[in-house]
Amino acid sequence: MRIELDKEYDILYVELRPNDVNDTVDLADGVHLDLDAEDLVVGLEFLSLDAYEDFVKHHDLPKNPIEWLRFEADLRQMLLGSRSRPEA
Repeated sequence: MRIELDKEYDILYVELRPNDVNDTVDLADGVHLDLDAEDLVVGLEFLSLDAYEDFVKHHDLPKNPIEWLRFEADLRQMLLGSRSRPEA
């Protein structure tokens, strides 16, 4: 996992895996979910720190993304609902 903050543009990117992005899903205003070719989560992009704070608050998540990103199956279900991959 890698967390990157671009202070100049106020963009936060949380990468779960270094795979190529195949699809991007708009989750909310200023929040994008990147998926790879196998529909696995590559990362989350927040176009502002305000968007990150709103997302965390709306989903009742801990402020530290490491605490909620380590459980990808739960994250996928919460963010994508019926689009989530079935457990293998």
